[in-house]
Order: sequence, then structure tokens, then C-alpha cells
Amino acid sequence: MNRLLLFCLALSVLPSCEADSYVVAVENELVVAPPLTDVGDVPVGTSLPFTISADNIDGGETSIRQVDVLNFAGDAFAYVGPDDITVPRGEGVELQLTYTPPEQGYHRAVITVTSDAQTPQLEVEVRGRGLRATATVLPPALDFGPADIDESVVVPVRVFNSGVVEITLTEVMSSNTVFERDGDQPFVVQPAVEAQLPLAFTPTSTDAEFGEITLRFGDVLTLDPVAVRGNDCDTGLPSAYDQDGDGVTTCAGDCDDGDATVYPGASELVDGVDQDCDGTVDEGTTAYDDDGDGISEDDGDCNDADDSVSPDASETLGNGIDDDCDGTVDQGTTDLDFDGYAMLGGDCDDGNPTVFPGAPELVDGVDNDCDGQVDEGTTATDDDGDGVTEAGGDCNDADPTVEPGAVELPDWLDNDCDGDVDEGTVNADDDNDGYSEQGGDCDDGDSSVSPAQLEVPANGVDDDCDGSID
Repeated sequence: MNRLLLFCLALSVLPSCEADSYVVAVENELVVAPPLTDVGDVPVGTSLPFTISADNIDGGETSIRQVDVLNFAGDAFAYVGPDDITVPRGEGVELQLTYTPPEQGYHRAVITVTSDAQTPQLEVEVRGRGLRATATVLPPALDFGPADIDESVVVPVRVFNSGVVEITLTEVMSSNTVFERDGDQPFVVQPAVEAQLPLAFTPTSTDAEFGEITLRFGDVLTLDPVAVRGNDCDTGLPSAYDQDGDGVTTCAGDCDDGDATVYPGASELVDGVDQDCDGTVDEGTTAYDDDGDGISEDDGDCNDADDSVSPDASETLGNGIDDDCDGTVDQGTTDLDFDGYAMLGGDCDDGNPTVFPGAPELVDGVDNDCDGQVDEGTTATDDDGDGVTEAGGDCNDADPTVEPGAVELPDWLDNDCDGDVDEGTVNADDDNDGYSEQGGDCDDGDSSVSPAQLEVPANGVDDDCDGSID
């Protein structure tokens, strides 16, 4: 209220005052500031508190009786402090207001402060801009792949803030407790920024699990749910269950999805690993005892498909086998030419090291492989029985219709071994006009006659081979 500063009330009260003493009244003066407050950008759905000041700069104490807010669009601005505030002289108060944008766009209001000051009503302006938060979570579906019981598999989702205000994660909602957020560090995404949020799958059984995870950013934004699954090898994302990229998933039989050399049908290697997932290690390799005689090829077994052959076996004479793997068939008898075969082992000439069972046949008039035939399969032998060997000029010693001087046949073979195929037959284009007799040339000795030629009048020749002369 207004207060009077009394210098002298009356001569009876203050005898020392002169008869012409007087009283001076000083009015209260209140100042509200600032004249304009811009609270800036605020996400739609959030509330931003702010203040304006009211200072009593002169007079006695002042009573603020009411604070009114006039919004020009919606109810964005509100006064949240008390009425009937007493402000002593020389002091001030902060008037509490909030900005809660109801929709995207600019908002403005006039704040009117009513008091008992010299100027009973003072006005200031406030403004702000509401911005809607927008973001996207990717991928829309997430497959965690295989996980053991109580093992956590962590895979991130990406959150892209496509709006112009930062967003802060406040809640991760999961429809299945085996899927959850990994960690609890603050997750704030600035505008036009993509950030990764790690999610964890921790199964309590080996059964396939499914669910949805929804990310909430306060009251301003709730993103579309992400479909999640794990341990779903049968119908899940194939790449999630083929982690080593060998083309075979765990439910298809890959017994080690961390090793690309291991999968059903893989070649077994000498490495102590079951590459082909059949339960046996290194089988079929030199390190494995395939015939079960207790000795592998690496240990000296020269025939690991026969359990009667090994370095520990006894040599059986006359069977043509190196039973004890010492490099000599039927050792114990004489191998005079040291070719690995004794006569009891099948060597038909134990004085010639190029002669033994299985030796390559040579052009030497000798039965090198001890099969009773001489030089068979060589250029010196007439293998097709047409009387001419390869050495004698037979260009195909497996076909008796082919030899030098043979009659050329329309069989797409060089029967006479002259380098030309089917010459002089209906298959050959003898006059080089592009047409053989088989192709319709009615005179394959004259290049001016063929199905491609034009008929020449009055020459007595069927030039175009249409069956009519001229």
C-alpha cells in the first residue's frame, strides 16, 4: 500500500517543528523486467520453467496482487507462482512461469502484473517456439541369432534424430524380459545425429524367443517398436545363424559356426578338428587310421585301406603286396633290379628296373608292365587293328576307320588323316561358296551355284538350286 513519509505530524507531537512544517509522500514504484523474454526452442509435450523479475525500486513495501497471462495461441504460457506477494522496498522477486508448447510453431503471450504501486499494471512480453521431436529406429526387426542359456548377445539398434531438438531416452519397454537394454548410461541424441543403443538377448532356455522393444523419449516421442527374436534358427534371418559365412547355419548342421572351414560336407583336414561335422576327427586324411590297424599313413601305413598292410605286418610271399610297407613287394625273396618287385611279387624281368607290375609301357619292344602285351598304348602299337600305328601316321589309333589312305566319310572325322574333315562328302563345302551338299548346294564343284545365288536366265543351269533351270 502507499506509505507516507511523515517529517512532522503536528506541532503538538513534535514541538521542535516550526509552524510551517510539512509532510512529503513518496509513491511505490515497481519495475517488471525484461520487457521481452524469448525462451527459445522447446520440444512439444515438455514444459520449460522460466522467470521474470519484479523489483520494488522506490517507496514503501509493495503488494503484487495478481499475475495474468494472455496467450495469443493456445495455453502455451502459464503463471505458476502465488498471488499476493509482498515486495519490500529495494528488493525484488522472481515470478515463476512455464512454457509448454501444445503444438509445433511460435507462441506469444503478454504477462500483466497488477500491484498497489504508482503504476498498478505493468506488462511484459514472452515468446517461444515449439518443435516436434522426430526420430527413426533401425532396423525395424532385429535377430540376435543363437545364444546359450544365461549368455548375453548384444546387438545395437540405430536411432537417428531427424528433428531439430535433442532427445533423451527415458524408458525401454520390452514385451519379453529376455530382451532388454544393455547398460544404463544416459542416451541423448542431438539433432541430425545417429547414435547406437545396445540391446541384449539373455535367454533362459534354448527355445526360440520373440518380442518387441519400444523406445520412449519422455513425453515428446515414442518410436515404433522393434521386432526382436533370438535362438530362432529355423525361421530367423539366415545370416544371423551363419556367423562364419560358410553357407551353412547351425540348424542345418554346422557344428562350429565360428569356423568357416567346418560344416557338413567340408573336406577333412589334418588339424584335430571335425571339419565335416560327422563326429569323427581327421578321417580320410593321412593322420587317421582308416583301416583300423592301429597305424595311420603319417605313421607309415602304405595302404590305409587294408588292415593287413602296415609296418607291423609280416610279409606274405607270392601275393604281390608290400605287406610290411618297407618299399619292396615280397621282400625276403630276391629283387635283383631294385624296382620294388621280386619275381615272386610279379616282376616278369627282375633284371630290368623298367619292368615290373604297373610300370608305364615304353616303345621298346618289351612288356614293361608284365601284362603279357608289348608296347600296348604306345605310338608303336596298332591299337585299333587297322594295320597302321600312330608312329606310322594313324591320326586316331582308337578308330579303325581312321588311317592314312582311308575313304573320307561324312562322319565329321578326318578319316584319311590329311588334316581336312569330310572333304569330298556331302558334309564338306568343296567349292567354298558357304554351302555344302548337306546344306543344299546342288553343285558343290561350282562356287557360282548355291541356294544364295540368283538365277541367270538362259544359261541352262539351276543357279539357285531351287530345282528349276532358268
